[in-house]
Amino acid sequence: MKKILIIEDNPDLRENTEELLQLANYEVFTAENGRAGVKLAFECMPDLILCDIMMPELDGFGVLRILSKDSRTKYVPFLFLTAKTELSDIRKGMSLGADDYLTKPFEEIDLLDSIETRLQRAAETRSTIQQEGFFSDDLGKQKLQEFIEQYELVPAKKKQALFQEGSHAHFCLFLKSGVVKTIQTNDFGRELTLHLRGADNFLGLKDVIMAQPYQETAIALSDCSFYRIPAKEFRETLNQDINMFRTVSQTNCKMLESARSRGLSIAFDSVRKRTALGLLAFQQVYQESEEMTIVREDLASYCASTKESVIRTLSDFKNEGLIGIKQNKIRLLKKNDLADIYG
Repeated sequence: MKKILIIEDNPDLRENTEELLQLANYEVFTAENGRAGVKLAFECMPDLILCDIMMPELDGFGVLRILSKDSRTKYVPFLFLTAKTELSDIRKGMSLGADDYLTKPFEEIDLLDSIETRLQRAAETRSTIQQEGFFSDDLGKQKLQEFIEQYELVPAKKKQALFQEGSHAHFCLFLKSGVVKTIQTNDFGRELTLHLRGADNFLGLKDVIMAQPYQETAIALSDCSFYRIPAKEFRETLNQDINMFRTVSQTNCKMLESARSRGLSIAFDSVRKRTALGLLAFQQVYQESEEMTIVREDLASYCASTKESVIRTLSDFKNEGLIGIKQNKIRLLKKNDLADIYG
């Protein structure tokens, strides 16, 4: 017997719909508001969810956001029941991942037909997943970790180049510990830091996937260690395992989105904003260390600014009580205020 969860604050509609679905041989659970509905969804694990939009505690959009981000409920068919018929509401619901949208009052046959259709599609999707091993985030991460850890763990010293721009991408690196910057150098020898990478990050991933030369140079900012994964074996494994492929694709997309955001910052933000962003980025890769040793040239390269401009901005931050400076060591005293500058 299929289980259906109804989340609806109108008691008459909730009870009438419950009775209708029980007569249609469904096991029905009900919740009077969004917050209770989310809790009940995790308890009963329904096969389909019917949810109102305008509710106390938590509206329908909020319910969908929460459930769609949890691996237990992200693939459960979700249907909105609402009196709101504005196009913007329909678009918002569908953009969040809703499967259907029924306006109140609705005909009983329309509701039952929609439920039957969505349950059938969900069954077909589950069948495909079982047959092909599709889209298991946890399984993909586990397999990827096991695959990576079979390879050699290589140590590297501070300032050591891990690979050079223009050389053939024979290996993809997975950073186990330490901090690495990736850079490009223009024709005049000026260096621009593209990324900062801390532990549990890939280096050279895009180049290995595309089977092209490295597009940047990777240099250790601290003593570090990394797994060296042969490019050919990596590509062959991704072609054979859809779960690993999806996990790596998600990682690559996040890296590309980060690069896009940085590009916009370099193009349009002031030196003050870029320096605040740089300090926050360095602290993140140093894993929230209270004090960081940052070479001013490295910070200037990340901020796409001159060393002199960055030093002046750091002096301003120190006078404002945002940071503390002792030789090359920088302590972030008011991290939230720095984030506000960038935001």
